[in-house]
Amino acid sequence: MTTRGRSRSVLLLILGLIGLTVVCSPLPLKCSVGVSGTAAMFEISGIGAGDECATWLQSSEFYATNEQPTKPVICVVKVKQFTYTVRDQGVFNLVGTAVCTQLEGSR
Repeated sequence: MTTRGRSRSVLLLILGLIGLTVVCSPLPLKCSVGVSGTAAMFEISGIGAGDECATWLQSSEFYATNEQPTKPVICVVKVKQFTYTVRDQGVFNLVGTAVCTQLEGSR
C-alpha cells in the first residue's frame, strides 16, 4: 500500500469513528422536567440529557414536560457535562430557588 493509500485509509477510519460517535450519542440533547404541584421547572441540556432527565423522573416529585419555556430564569448551573436552566414563576420563587441551591451544591 502506498503512502497516499495509507493516508486515505487513516482519514476514512477517523471520519468513521467521528460519525459513529455522533450516531451513538445518547439523545436527546435537551429535555425539561417540572416540579410537581409548582410552577417550577428546569431544562437540562448536554450530551446525555435524556438519561439525566430519566434519573430525575424516577421520583414522583418530578414530571416530564414539553412546556415552552416562558417563565423567568432563576439560575443557570453547570453540573458535570450538563447545563441546568431553572425557571419559576411566583411571588418568591421558593421552589426554583431551592432547586438552584441543590444544583449548586452538586457541582
